[in-house]
Amino acid sequence: MKSTYEIIKPNPDQDVMIHLINAETIKASNFPIDTTCIPPHWHRSIEFSYIRKGSAKLTIQNKTRMLHEGDFIFVNSAQIHQIASDNLTSEVLLLIIPYDFLKKAIPSIDSLVFDIYDKPYHPMFFEIFDFFYQSLTSPKEYDKLKIDAYVYMLLHILVTSYQIENIDKSYISNQKLQRDMLDYIETNYKHDISLCDFAERFHLNAEYVSRLFKSLFGVNFKTYLTNYRLNSSMNDIVYSKKSMQDIAYAYGFSSVKSFIFSFKGYYNQTPYQYRLYHQKKTK
Repeated sequence: MKSTYEIIKPNPDQDVMIHLINAETIKASNFPIDTTCIPPHWHRSIEFSYIRKGSAKLTIQNKTRMLHEGDFIFVNSAQIHQIASDNLTSEVLLLIIPYDFLKKAIPSIDSLVFDIYDKPYHPMFFEIFDFFYQSLTSPKEYDKLKIDAYVYMLLHILVTSYQIENIDKSYISNQKLQRDMLDYIETNYKHDISLCDFAERFHLNAEYVSRLFKSLFGVNFKTYLTNYRLNSSMNDIVYSKKSMQDIAYAYGFSSVKSFIFSFKGYYNQTPYQYRLYHQKKTK
């Protein structure tokens, strides 16, 4: 995922998106990373996934949960989150409910927050995701009708059983500030931006914004910016013939030396070694 705000577009023939993510589907898509660590990002859709195998680490609001086989991954609309998992050993059934669908079904969705971890999973969750899996692996002609019915049932369960009452207004405003911060980085990461530039954009003191950023995202501003640049450059590293110097400057690094140093510190090999490794894997 390249941007902090992800645009979700459902397939033309269905209202929601359902995908099975495992080693086989990852290989078929030529995804270049064996271990996915998606930087903090947000989208207006609801993300609801079932871990069929393996595990995943979900971070929301700087709070991390280790989830395992039989657990669900749930992310509210417009909620900033980060997910890390091992693509070679995990299998996740992913459901994305786009915002337009949500808004029609639940007009007040913008002011609602759900928490499925505060009480036991509803038994219907398992039945519903079992059917979603069957619809992918053994599709039948009229599956879409049942998929739509089950999605509405999921939403009804969320609204009636997992809705958080009396949401603090500061929670909503803090979410907006976080989204604005990530949007700024996404827009400007290819340029030479400093902590002072960042603080000035939000009319805050640099020392204060440094502490605030780390408290919100778990890492300091410089580390997040560097990791975001590395993540964004991955496709060019693996699939293009561009030189590492060109890639370094294209993604905001001050020099090829700093690019290689940062990459090696994160992936334990140089970007060129990484390119060769994945070229061999795809032959």
